[in-house]
Amino acid sequence: MKFVINVYDHDTSGVDPTDAGDMCRRLQKSLNSRFPNDAFHFNHIDAACSENLTDHDDNLIEQLDQGDLHFPLITVNDEIAADGTLDPERVVIWLEQRM
Repeated sequence: MKFVINVYDHDTSGVDPTDAGDMCRRLQKSLNSRFPNDAFHFNHIDAACSENLTDHDDNLIEQLDQGDLHFPLITVNDEIAADGTLDPERVVIWLEQRM
């Protein structure tokens, strides 16, 4: 299967951008080793930058800004897999439950 993983964060979220970038790398390594026959494409989205965002991205960022969701937010194929955590294992478990 093909999966698009988006990791949303914001400079003022309290999440160090280095941590979010590191999380993307750890998540990529974890998913590629757990699911070697699947294709993963990763995007790191800064909620403060409004360029090239979809309506779905804008909607999620609005929910983040209102406090309904929490940074960092991780989506898989536009479904929320985790919010408020940098733990790759939550995304792995989320994927395993849907495969």
